[in-house]
Amino acid sequence: MKHLIIILFLTITSNVLGQSEYKWINIPYLSNNISEYPYIDEYLNLHGSVKNLKQFVGHNNLLPLGRDLNLEFDIEGKVISVQSFISDIFIDELSSFTFYEFEYDSKGNIKNEMKTHVDKGDTIYLKKTNDVSWFSHISPEPVKVNAQGNSFIYTSDGDTTFSFYDSHGRKILDSIPDSGHTMTHNLTYTYYQDSIVVKVVFDSWREGNHIISYKLDRHGNWIEKRVTYESDLLFPRSYRRQITYYE
Repeated sequence: MKHLIIILFLTITSNVLGQSEYKWINIPYLSNNISEYPYIDEYLNLHGSVKNLKQFVGHNNLLPLGRDLNLEFDIEGKVISVQSFISDIFIDELSSFTFYEFEYDSKGNIKNEMKTHVDKGDTIYLKKTNDVSWFSHISPEPVKVNAQGNSFIYTSDGDTTFSFYDSHGRKILDSIPDSGHTMTHNLTYTYYQDSIVVKVVFDSWREGNHIISYKLDRHGNWIEKRVTYESDLLFPRSYRRQITYYE
């Protein structure tokens, strides 16, 4: 019986951090936004019962990390508050601070958003109803292009992304053709037991080539992220997270 429990545990662990799809990385890649900063969709597709997520960012190894985001979730996974920070890391001073609070109806739909913004001592209070600005950049719905369901097309502002998935439902390739907003480039995804590596390669823009490395926690959410550009190998961007779960 003891051996059976150990084998079962190893099987589950391997499935969670080795083979299962990762919802947060399977979200659509918007080719007209090549920012390395996470999409809002990513926070809505986390694994496990997340209670709190604090995200810290540093521009490179020489500069200290500063907290730039703090999210609170309810037990059902809905975002109930967001604190966003922008700091001047050179003089250790808070430049701006934005706080959002969300109210939901009985069906789980957002009905109100309260936004407070502070910019170097000036405070602006803004109450919004049925106009949720923080959630305004949700990615478009995909269009399935084959019967197997492992290839999709995403279109945003005239730009198109072709996404491909393996038999485990994990994204393995984003292919983006040239358009008026972006150049031809590909993203390839490689999965390891507790990490994911994404390689971004442009056809004719070497400065844009970079590698994104994620370190995962036991739930399959990333807790460390490193972005290294081919043209700037000595100064990678560093991100890290502290995630608290209900369980």
